[in-house]
Amino acid sequence: MIKDILTLMTPPFFEPEATPFSISGEVLSIPLGSGNEYMLSEMGELIRISACFGQYNLARLFPEVRGKYLLGDKIRTIRYGMMEDASNLTMHIRSHIASDRAGSALAEIVDENDQLLYSFNHTFYILPAPFFETRFASFKKTANASATALDSLPGIKVFDSEHNRTFTMEVTPFSYEHCLGHFPDYPLVAVAYLYKCILKGNIEWLNKHQMEILRVENIDITVSKAIPIDISCSVKVSIIQSSKNTYQFINEIFIKDDSHIPHCLLTIELLATS
Repeated sequence: MIKDILTLMTPPFFEPEATPFSISGEVLSIPLGSGNEYMLSEMGELIRISACFGQYNLARLFPEVRGKYLLGDKIRTIRYGMMEDASNLTMHIRSHIASDRAGSALAEIVDENDQLLYSFNHTFYILPAPFFETRFASFKKTANASATALDSLPGIKVFDSEHNRTFTMEVTPFSYEHCLGHFPDYPLVAVAYLYKCILKGNIEWLNKHQMEILRVENIDITVSKAIPIDISCSVKVSIIQSSKNTYQFINEIFIKDDSHIPHCLLTIELLATS
């Protein structure tokens, strides 16, 4: 069953045979383990897992999707409960197709009592291989058989401003090795990894202002343009304090040679305490 489902993602980014999962009708389920393993930056791993298996499940259910590229469009998470208190999490994924060019997946994380704690809503573009390869011809990079994945992510620099609710950041370039498997010969920066870098900068700003993060409440990501490797990203950050201890970091991510249109809008809502 695994071999005939083609998402065009490969290890190490996505390796379904290395992840235990089960299938019941249209639902694909993945055991995740303890909730305290997925706090803060580790939420990026849940973004990756839910996106990859959401696409995998889409290809499983709809054969016409197989062998096509699926690119993330929007991701929205909603917190319903305290994931960190759960001893045994499970992710249930349902995938749907809206048209020959659009699909979606809903991943719901429940605890050992089947209580809903988080949901991840994904929408995808479905692109035929010839269209994708023409559209992303400038991204093409011949695979290096000896390349190995990097465990560490690019660094991020935080620059304070004179306004206490805005600042800027710079993400150093992602490399080919960061993006192995996403996608072979066409390395694109995965938003799951970008989220981890951006969150680190947002937390650094909180710490500079004598605040400590308690948890990630919600995440909202919209990708307007794919982010290439080997070029740094500049980030314009606006902060909205929506309650006494809740802060929304609105991160507009730009490629340095394109200062007008953000490649990605990434909003992270954080609960913090002073």
